[in-house]
Amino acid sequence: MSELRLEAISLIDEISDENIEKVVNFLKNLVKEEDPFWSEENQKYLRKSIRELDEGKGQEHDLIDS
Repeated sequence: MSELRLEAISLIDEISDENIEKVVNFLKNLVKEEDPFWSEENQKYLRKSIRELDEGKGQEHDLIDS
């Protein structure tokens, strides 16, 4: 189990008004660490895609309905 998970579990066990913000921040960091959406590679790809759309390089198409 990762160090962040162990620390988050420890904080949750001792949750109080004083450390609720700390718990929330740990959970946010845990999600960012494990969710590929937040990876640096994906963030670069998204920034590039947004830049291309802003430059008018996007292509409109119909949604795929499954």
